[in-house]
Amino acid sequence: MSFTEDGNSDADISDSFVTDAEDSENEINRPGNLRNGPWFTIIEPNSFVIDRLPSFSPDHGPVGFDANLSPYDYFEKFISEDDNSLFDIIVEETNRYATTTLNANDPTPQGRGNNWKPVSKQELSAFFGLLLAMGIVRKPSYASYWENGNKNALTYTPNFPQIMSRNRFQEILRFLHCNDNALAVERGQAGYDPLHKVANIIEFFNRTFEENYSNNYDTKNRAGSAKMTRKPNSKGKVVKAPALVHKYNETMGGVDLGDQFIAQYEPQFRSLKLWKKILFNLLMTATVMIKTGRCSGTSLVYVHGWFRTFMQSCRSIIVEDRVCCERNSMTGVSCTDETAKWNRGTTRNIEPKPLVSIQLKKPKLGENTMGNENVPGLRDTPFYVSKEEFKEAVNASPMLPLFEIKGTIMNKSFKSNPSVRTQESIEQVHGEHNDLSSCAKCVQFLSKYVFLTDSQVVRLQTETTLQSKSLLWKDCRKLRITASSAHKVPVKETTDSTNFIREHLHPKFVGNKFTKHGQQGEIDAKVYLNSNGHQVQEKGICVSQQENWLSASPDGIFDGQTLLEIKCPVPSSSWSTLDQLFESGKYDVGKDENGDLVVKEKGSRGIYLQVQLTMYCTGLKQCKLLVWLGVDEHKYIDILYNETYVNNQVTRLKTFYVKKLLPCLVNEIQDDRLMMSKSFCKVYAYLIIYINTCTFA
Repeated sequence: MSFTEDGNSDADISDSFVTDAEDSENEINRPGNLRNGPWFTIIEPNSFVIDRLPSFSPDHGPVGFDANLSPYDYFEKFISEDDNSLFDIIVEETNRYATTTLNANDPTPQGRGNNWKPVSKQELSAFFGLLLAMGIVRKPSYASYWENGNKNALTYTPNFPQIMSRNRFQEILRFLHCNDNALAVERGQAGYDPLHKVANIIEFFNRTFEENYSNNYDTKNRAGSAKMTRKPNSKGKVVKAPALVHKYNETMGGVDLGDQFIAQYEPQFRSLKLWKKILFNLLMTATVMIKTGRCSGTSLVYVHGWFRTFMQSCRSIIVEDRVCCERNSMTGVSCTDETAKWNRGTTRNIEPKPLVSIQLKKPKLGENTMGNENVPGLRDTPFYVSKEEFKEAVNASPMLPLFEIKGTIMNKSFKSNPSVRTQESIEQVHGEHNDLSSCAKCVQFLSKYVFLTDSQVVRLQTETTLQSKSLLWKDCRKLRITASSAHKVPVKETTDSTNFIREHLHPKFVGNKFTKHGQQGEIDAKVYLNSNGHQVQEKGICVSQQENWLSASPDGIFDGQTLLEIKCPVPSSSWSTLDQLFESGKYDVGKDENGDLVVKEKGSRGIYLQVQLTMYCTGLKQCKLLVWLGVDEHKYIDILYNETYVNNQVTRLKTFYVKKLLPCLVNEIQDDRLMMSKSFCKVYAYLIIYINTCTFA
């Protein structure tokens, strides 16, 4: 029931009041002092409880600003607090991250991490100042700012090395951090924040904006009627703008001009980490706004509104350079987002870019497909493990009537029984990888593809004498660690092995002028040896009898009992003779105290490791290394078998094979991303395609 201000009900009012067309004849009386006054709805006083009264807000606009302050003073008000400033947060987290990283990874003697010193607030201020200066003085790289003036006096910048050294600048940039990684919640768990890296910065700026700006702007909205229809586009469809676009338009302020200033003086900073881009963009935006707006009300309300909208948007699902919003909407890319897109056509700017994460065609030869679930298999037709699986698929397909036509080959093959018992498929789940027999899935794979009988070892050596020209040779190398690639295996278990495994299973290197030089030099050296009364026996791939996961491809057997390894270095401008090469110290062959030629155990090319593992696989105890430049320029180095060294290396390589390479190898073949040749299957005595892990070329 409605009441007037004096408490009388509408039933007691005698004055007339017209409500609408239907009630125009009804007259209601009310007191004269309320003839033109408002009506109020009275509710029970205890029907709701206010938790707290809203805090008093002063007038709308900046709080505590002096018009005579300099731009840096304005900047200080936003990055500094009484007890903690923005730079204090970054200094604390940067030093924490540097200490954690250096303690987790043992630095090398030559590493820059050995010289790390905790960064100070003053030093961090100088660091950001140099970044801003890089936006004004444009150079192609970081190092060019510290170049000596003798190289180019016109572009010399002497202030940079005076403020901070180049190595120190790169160290701070490397360890720059804004939050503690130990507090981050993993993706998929409750409380996960994709912007955890800059969460401290977000909270800091929200707090400082609220302290320095009073958002108490009163507004009055005129009441109006809602439209029954909306204007459609040319195709009769109503165009709906995403909610994020509305927020962007509400708080955009001078965004176009601000972005233009930032683009003109953007620092030389390149990083794939989103949080670093956000951090530097915030600092640039604050700098531009403080410089151009001098903390005016318009500038501050824009910065605060833009900051909140931008951070909320970043917490949405990020798809390339667009952000997904409500109702499956997606923001476009405007011409102000990139300086290179000015004056570009509107249609080309606002249309979404094509998706690149979905591959609708088979990968090209040599393309990286390892571990990519979106890449289809290499087979053209489905492959069925058993006859029952094949019949079940045909019965469920629209092609069933074709298979039921009697007298046809399709009907006979569909009704026939398998003549050979099919093999069981490999286990679907990996177990622990402590040794070769700890994972049931890998054990089945090893017994089918890696472990060889004596007859298979001999046949494999015979059929792979062409080595790199043989498909069988290439396939067998993918299943094992080879002597020539063993030096590339990561030494530490904590080292990322993705690149090595990818290149091992899906090699992209097809040769260059150096490999061609080596192949031709090897042929010339063998011709020379045979013409001088020596016998060089050709060998294919040699699988170790003790460890079938290890193999080697010797260049030949010299005079029946000695391993022959030929190396053909390419002369360069720094050396023209082998003596000059050996004395330079950059090659794996050098001279000892007596002046004799020796092979270094830790050479960069891994020659010593390759030779020792090859002797281990072939069972030979001595090797003759031939470094060949030509008939008139070649050297022999005798190498004896080092059993202790080999045992240590085999143990290390076996651990890597079991824990890292073998699981990836099994998954790649089972998921049909690794293709094996027909000759490979024949050697392993599989005369039909037996399980869903082998694909014919």
